[in-house]
Amino acid sequence: MIVSFASENYLTLNESKTQVLWCPSKGRPIRVGNSEVPPADSVEVLGVSFDKSLAPAPYLASLISSARMLTATARRLSLHLPPAVLKTVMGSLYRGKIGYASLVLKPRLKSTDPTTAAMAKLQVSVNDLARATVGANRSDRLKVEDLLEEDGFESVNRTIIYSIAMECWRALNYRDVPNGPLTPLGDILSGPCSSSSSNPRTRSAANGCLPPPTKYQMDTFTWWAHTCWNASPLLRSAPTVSAAKKAAKMLAMEATV
Repeated sequence: MIVSFASENYLTLNESKTQVLWCPSKGRPIRVGNSEVPPADSVEVLGVSFDKSLAPAPYLASLISSARMLTATARRLSLHLPPAVLKTVMGSLYRGKIGYASLVLKPRLKSTDPTTAAMAKLQVSVNDLARATVGANRSDRLKVEDLLEEDGFESVNRTIIYSIAMECWRALNYRDVPNGPLTPLGDILSGPCSSSSSNPRTRSAANGCLPPPTKYQMDTFTWWAHTCWNASPLLRSAPTVSAAKKAAKMLAMEATV
């Protein structure tokens, strides 16, 4: 059945690479073509791993490991590269690794918002990377915000907020064809979750705000995208990518480190 569906929609399945994730039960193996695929504890999509609750916990653990490896790399390279060159190299590696797929992580828009132990560990690892890049140690007791600014790094939380804000702007402003309909993601973000929230005469709609995607808060991209969008009038009114980037950065900088 799966193979037939794929064939009818011009998709090709690689049986040896197919993964099955049952949520939240253990489930059973399924047959894909001539192969029987056993259920997995996690599934990887474009380099991002999700567990059975569809949370990115495995991906977050891999980011912590990657940040620690980058720290060791920075310590070794500091013996051979000038400080300015080392900052450039490590900054690029950091943004490429942490910035990629940061959309799946949960941001903290307010200092009172809770954080998880894994997110705290990731930020500690990033702080160590920043110290290694400037040749400092934890014992130097440098202020984290000053340290990150000196290296040109953004905190993990601010990187997440910036990425979500920009992706939301693109989804609501880009079209596949000029003056065409919104992209599928844009439709999801702008679609009302109830008839009352879709009323164009409401104050939030008049201000360009998005309705909440669900009745209750959930740790999903759509929830945090609508939250970031509604929190920034500059982002909502940004006419160009350049203006949107400035607005997204301002929103990120207002958030906690």
